[in-house]
Amino acid sequence: MIHQPLGMPVAVGRTAEIFAWDAGHVLKLDHTWCPANWVEYESKIGCIVHAAGLPVPAIGEIVEHAGRRGILYLLHD
Repeated sequence: MIHQPLGMPVAVGRTAEIFAWDAGHVLKLDHTWCPANWVEYESKIGCIVHAAGLPVPAIGEIVEHAGRRGILYLLHD
């Protein structure tokens, strides 16, 4: 569970909001209506894509904040 205040999102999409986390991470936080397993699926696919060498952020940990699940993305490996 995250206790850090998030501030305003830097982007908002249909299924999630993106928040600046720190100098090396962003947090993609799904909306409450999204099924919980979506986060695990996205994390799994993200790890595969990153491991294949494509220029995408590395996957960090899965987190929960205020009843919402999300993924921390590492901006720099």
